[in-house]
Amino acid sequence: MPLRTLGLEFQHISSQPQNKDDEDEFRKLDFSNSRATFLWLLASVGIFYFCFAMQILFGEQVSDNHSLRQVHGMLFLSTTLLCLVFLCIYILPSTESFLSRGRNKDLVCSFWICLLFQSELARKLIADLRRSMAHDYVSPYVNLTIEFQHGFPWTWSCTDSNPIETNLRYSTTYSHEDAGCVPRLTSPESLAIYTFMGCFLPITAAIDGQAAFSVCIIQVFSLLGAGMLCGINLNLHLQIVFLHAIITIATTYLCHSRITCARERYFREKGLKVSIEQTNGLLCTIIPRSLHTRLMAESANSIIGNTMEHCTIMFLSLSPEVTKGTISNLKIFNFIDKVFSDFDAIVESFGMFKYHHIKDSYVIACPRSANPFDAPLQHEEYVLVSTRKMIQLADCLIQRARLYFSASGHVLWAKAGISAGPVAGAVVGHQRRFYCLFGDTVNTSARMCSHSEPSKILCTQSVIDVLKRGNFPEISLIEKPNVDVKGKGLMTCYFVHVDSGGDCFPSIMLPPWPRNGEKENKCFDQFKNNVSTTSSNVELSCSKKCSSENNLLSSIDDENPVWRAFLNSDSSRQLTFKKQVIHPFWCSFLDKNTEEEFLQFRAPRNFRRAILGLLCCSVASVVIFEYLLDLKIFTAEAFQHRKQVVSNLRLAVAGMSFVCLFGSLASYSVSLRLKPISLFLPKGTLQGLGRKVEFWRSALLLCQSSFYCSLLYCLSFVNCTGISLIFVPSFSYFNLLLCGTSVQRHTVFVICTLVITFALVRVMFAHISSGFAFFLLVAGYFSNQLLRDGNYGVRLQWKMSRVIQEEYKSIIKILNDLFPEDIAHEIVSTGKISYRSRRAVVLHLDLCSYTEMVSKMEPMDVARLIHKLFSKFDLCVGRAHRVFKIDTIGDAYVCAGWVTDTTERVVCKSMVRLAKQLLQTVKAQSEEWNIGLRCRIGVALGTCGAGAVGKLQPRYHIIGQAMENAKKLEGSAMEQSIHVGDSVRAAISGFGEFNFDFEI
Repeated sequence: MPLRTLGLEFQHISSQPQNKDDEDEFRKLDFSNSRATFLWLLASVGIFYFCFAMQILFGEQVSDNHSLRQVHGMLFLSTTLLCLVFLCIYILPSTESFLSRGRNKDLVCSFWICLLFQSELARKLIADLRRSMAHDYVSPYVNLTIEFQHGFPWTWSCTDSNPIETNLRYSTTYSHEDAGCVPRLTSPESLAIYTFMGCFLPITAAIDGQAAFSVCIIQVFSLLGAGMLCGINLNLHLQIVFLHAIITIATTYLCHSRITCARERYFREKGLKVSIEQTNGLLCTIIPRSLHTRLMAESANSIIGNTMEHCTIMFLSLSPEVTKGTISNLKIFNFIDKVFSDFDAIVESFGMFKYHHIKDSYVIACPRSANPFDAPLQHEEYVLVSTRKMIQLADCLIQRARLYFSASGHVLWAKAGISAGPVAGAVVGHQRRFYCLFGDTVNTSARMCSHSEPSKILCTQSVIDVLKRGNFPEISLIEKPNVDVKGKGLMTCYFVHVDSGGDCFPSIMLPPWPRNGEKENKCFDQFKNNVSTTSSNVELSCSKKCSSENNLLSSIDDENPVWRAFLNSDSSRQLTFKKQVIHPFWCSFLDKNTEEEFLQFRAPRNFRRAILGLLCCSVASVVIFEYLLDLKIFTAEAFQHRKQVVSNLRLAVAGMSFVCLFGSLASYSVSLRLKPISLFLPKGTLQGLGRKVEFWRSALLLCQSSFYCSLLYCLSFVNCTGISLIFVPSFSYFNLLLCGTSVQRHTVFVICTLVITFALVRVMFAHISSGFAFFLLVAGYFSNQLLRDGNYGVRLQWKMSRVIQEEYKSIIKILNDLFPEDIAHEIVSTGKISYRSRRAVVLHLDLCSYTEMVSKMEPMDVARLIHKLFSKFDLCVGRAHRVFKIDTIGDAYVCAGWVTDTTERVVCKSMVRLAKQLLQTVKAQSEEWNIGLRCRIGVALGTCGAGAVGKLQPRYHIIGQAMENAKKLEGSAMEQSIHVGDSVRAAISGFGEFNFDFEI
């Protein structure tokens, strides 16, 4: 069945928290991811404010109001203290659990950011008061007066008698604008700090959109209220407030988008992992884990398998009373399921590999057979221990079976046959591929079981040879000579008896992976010592173990012993997803195709971020150039032509930004098929959305660079150092972070602006404090770090999500290959297989003289032959109507088709046609390979029970009348013939294409 027939989509996996604990778990993970970066930012902010506090309190030699100076310095120290307290809150383990629970971190961080912002506004107001009282802070041509004695609002007035001299010759430690009539509340360095507090702090703290919006509202209204209280010109101040509102709203969107996407990815991946664990858990019981990756990665045409030099195989069959009598299929199914589930627990406790079960037969192999691509470290020791454990396990299962009663009321018995030798393990077939064991050892163990006697264990000479190499006093042997084994002739066999005082060691184990040199012997010696020291804790006689179910279950080893590593290892896991490597510094995929695929996946979100970036750039270009033109120097007659130059630059930069903004909006509307804008644009622009996003990001970088360069040009004739060297670079860092540009572009922009700023401050503007150069360095570093963390994080999550989804798809594909369509859908939905009573037509095919043929061939050659033959059978089944493959074991091939009263004739006709095709396939392959291959086929119609039996290897089986009759018909058929039952013959009698006298 193709994968699409399941109709499965990933949308059914919930991307929302199912309960409060899930949300707390996500919040805790989110807190731990952002904690380290935020701690470094807190430390940097604290150092920045502490340095300024020391400069104000002890470094300034200014004759101003001493009390105001003390208040100003104490405000800086209080901010430092706030950072220190919050740093301790983040570090202390006692508060970490509180912050990582629910929205506690968001509320505390938003409160701290707002408190920091209020403190900053208070410092600006105190700084203006100090400027009005001490002329050392302003140009001697400036007359700044603030009437504050009468309370709020203040009366703020400022005149400049020589604005040209003020701008060109005077500056403070902050900027040249600060020496003029620019209020400290709206000075360029203040705008940079506002941007830092409104953007970098919320993003670094990783608060959610709701908390970020609260910060936005409080900061905007606080800034507006502060301007109204201090009495400054509200015309320009409102523009500043509007710019800050746009920036913080963009930050709100970024925080909301981040937390929303992270939550969706987290819970979506968590749901996928749960679903994978359920389906993979079932899959692991069907196909050994060591073959999962190879099965997912390799095509169905290639055989996946290998030869193992020595394996121990045991066949166990229940007494015939299990399936005899008039009891219903449901009761037979439930009884066998109960017994085999009990057996499964015992097999698991011994660390053995349950290979298969069919009808009343139960097949077990040593752990090596579950991992054909890994060999045990100490081969000889492994052979001894596995053989002893297999015999002890057989004895436990036989005694356990005697606790049950068949439907006829008789005590249930079991018999076992064990053989050892080379075996090939391979996944065979083209559809519904199963892991099978091949070789003479497997067939011989089956013959030993058939020749064994009730409640006894019959072994071959190869098993006895292994036992003779060890010292096992609890095991005794009784020779049974001249056993006529089908396909083998006369053989000497041995009944094996386990003394009731013998020890069962369910935790005996061997390390499966090879090591080198001296460590090998040391490792194994230590292992043997561990076994000898712990054996007293686990030694139980088989008779005691089988005396009660509780004692049996208590023997199961819960420590996942190394012995079972054969069953759980997957050494080929690294075969997949090698190309998805992320560059550690640039945070992009090394494979260009993977990077383009990722950008295409993220294109809608990145498009919106690019539009927000262009919006912020457009508004900032208008407001900042208006801010520049409002300087007093442009009121002088000598600077009117310079004012015109600035106006032209404003028109060019703002015009370019707005053109890009509206162009991106139009492109985005077309991508979403929005009307009416899309009606006026060319079609086909929906293609390559990821490339569009990169184009508009490049346009934003161009606009941002043009904005910065134009202000640097203005710096050549106007000393706008605060705007050009402090605010615009810090704003650009945030804006490029907002749009999610590449780390390469952001790094180049940050390095260039920092080099230019440091060079200009060092060479031309030495009076400006290097503290703001440090501020730019911190802003540039953390914006780059946030961008790197974000880009790396989303790529890593996308990569892991793809890995999980690909694994999920592969598991679904395998399940759909192993089970009928409706059963595969049930497994994915519920994680289990329920029993159903059905009416079916069953085909049972068996190869003739298979035992003789296998005894003359190498095990892997047998596996290749069966794989090629059964693959051709699978193709025939795939073309058949309403017929599917049920199972294969050894040389047996079973198909079935569900029938109703209306479809009985059609399905029976399809099944008999399939039988003819299989006969023709065997004949053609026999002639091609020249091996005299022949088969028998039985086809029967009747009722059956369909479902999975047991907990380990729960292959989908059918039990009941149809299966029994098909097997009997096959057994009584002639070679290269089809034997059908009366019901099938009656159903197809109306079709003239069948010859009942010869072919059927």
